[in-house]
Amino acid sequence: MRLIFTRLILLILSVSIFAQVREHVVQDNQTLYSIARMYNTTVSNLMAWNNLSSNRIRPGQRLVVAPRETEQTAFVSPGIYIVQTGDTLELVANKFGLRPDDLARLNALESSRLVPGTKLLLRPASTPVHTVQQGETLQRISQIYGIGLDDLMAINSLNSSQLRAGQILRVRLPESIPLTHEVLEMDSVPSLARLYNISEEDIRALNGLEGDRLIPGQVVRLQDFQTANMPLLQPLGPEQVNRRTPTSDPPPMQQLASVPQLPGLRVHKVESGDTLFSLARRYGVKVDDLMNWNKLENTNIRVGSILRVQAPEDAPGPSLESTSVNPVRPQTETAPAEAPLSPSGHLSRLIDIRPPRDDEQLRWDRFVVLKDDIPLFEWQNDFYYFSHPGQLTQPSNRYYEEEWRSPLRAYRKATRLWSEFTALVNARPKKSDLLQGVTIVLDPGHGGLDPGTIVRSTDGSGEPLYITEDEYVYDIALRMVPLLVEHGARVEMTVLAPNHLIRDTTPATRTLIHEKNEVYNNEAMNATDQVSDWVMGGAAGLNKRLQIANGFFDKHGGTRVFLSLHAENNPRAPMGLGLWLHPDDASSRPLAQAMLPFLGQRAYTRDQRYAVLSNQNKADFKILAEVRNLAYQEHAWALRFANTRQLDAERLVRGLLNFFQERRKRS
Repeated sequence: MRLIFTRLILLILSVSIFAQVREHVVQDNQTLYSIARMYNTTVSNLMAWNNLSSNRIRPGQRLVVAPRETEQTAFVSPGIYIVQTGDTLELVANKFGLRPDDLARLNALESSRLVPGTKLLLRPASTPVHTVQQGETLQRISQIYGIGLDDLMAINSLNSSQLRAGQILRVRLPESIPLTHEVLEMDSVPSLARLYNISEEDIRALNGLEGDRLIPGQVVRLQDFQTANMPLLQPLGPEQVNRRTPTSDPPPMQQLASVPQLPGLRVHKVESGDTLFSLARRYGVKVDDLMNWNKLENTNIRVGSILRVQAPEDAPGPSLESTSVNPVRPQTETAPAEAPLSPSGHLSRLIDIRPPRDDEQLRWDRFVVLKDDIPLFEWQNDFYYFSHPGQLTQPSNRYYEEEWRSPLRAYRKATRLWSEFTALVNARPKKSDLLQGVTIVLDPGHGGLDPGTIVRSTDGSGEPLYITEDEYVYDIALRMVPLLVEHGARVEMTVLAPNHLIRDTTPATRTLIHEKNEVYNNEAMNATDQVSDWVMGGAAGLNKRLQIANGFFDKHGGTRVFLSLHAENNPRAPMGLGLWLHPDDASSRPLAQAMLPFLGQRAYTRDQRYAVLSNQNKADFKILAEVRNLAYQEHAWALRFANTRQLDAERLVRGLLNFFQERRKRS
């Protein structure tokens, strides 16, 4: 009897646990994207499992967050169907009201035979244009894409229903208004007004146009960047009632396939459509490496097979010359196996300053600010606040956006974000008191009117990419903050951004935009609300950074550390991470020497009379770190990836911890 009772209790507990995993009650300020990341799934899955037609959810709403065990859903997202055993082309077409021929053409099927597990596109939701085939009619195309004839003709500037083979047609009405539009041959001001349901006058005013003619390839602005897409956490106002609302989120970051992960080994289960090249792009490795690690004789792979996608411990790490859009953490030089601190020191325990394991990595979604009065956008798989950029990627080395007209308002938004971010950081459990009493001022180089260097690089296909220094080093600085605070440090920044915190930049082929919106972290320096208040280079700008740093040192006291972060573009400098010291500053040299073993094999130190390192800086220890040298293709490539920037942040923090461990041991 006791055995039966025990089994009954275990059964009840297991059902309860399963229910908790399967459903989630929406809390205040949560979004579909944050919930998807919490449960390691996708927004599209949540929408499909809960029959949602938009991404708007309400507190108290119950959401299915995993497919029920008894009903394995055949959908991975709205409009995509997974072929089940017994499915035929006719059965699937009839189920969704399609013609078999149209379904076959949408999915480029050469036969009517369907393979279980294959993903079928049910509607061309991801296809913005259509190439007319011989014999096709406008009416038939409108039926395939579910768009009215009048709309189809208007958005393509058609005066008749006559079509020609090879003609390109726009076949989708967008569900929300983007910020910009790249002009195609069929576009004109009236057709774009009809396409996006905005007035022709607004399009002309936003772009300084006098007529209706547009040039193919021209980028047309459709909205003011600061009043762009509806934010996720801001109620609709009267002026937004008639605006179309998004019905789906940007695709969240790629996740590893849900296959068993062996200790120390990252693997991938091959799905339909996978190739060695696509897997190499996804995981940031070379095709040759995948073949070597899996002992493949050719590039053919089978659906369902398990592939190693990370190097064995005795193999070299993945190359930075791959074409990944979401790489695994690169293999790098690590700290000495034993921490250089004796147990007889004053520490209650040794501080582990080796690279963290995968299961110890910070989850950056826990640092997303969710406040009712702070508009939140999901833009390019990252979170932005108050507004987001207008472009998808930095289009050239001369491009910039300066939609933030008021430095003072930008400062107030930036300090609000910084306050909320540091509150989340300070709420994390502490690992040690090694940096207790240490004030660290991080100085992300450039910003505002001064982007630093903007370097032209290329992706794996040879397409140009542009890397803006200040946007990326700011991200590294932010990533250092929780790593320092968890050891007791007080961390401040000399400059702040008003519309973003940490960004994962997925895919990395869409590079961060040069926004002229960073501000000095000092209210008095923004008080006149003039152009001269923005962050800028030159002696005046550097002097302001010194004043800010000294102000924090005077305010907090204790041991004072100043670390300025840059990414140089100098082919005459080494390729490794460089620590630059003022030649007259002997006190900072022990810090640099203690950090070097943790910064990679090519790390180096140099002397330079930088203004921020002069004796006017009140820091006890002051260093300028060139975290990357963008003159080298490998570094320009690597800086784009969030994982690499996280690695750079961890290297610098481990070096600082090493110095203070040695220092405490000697005291």
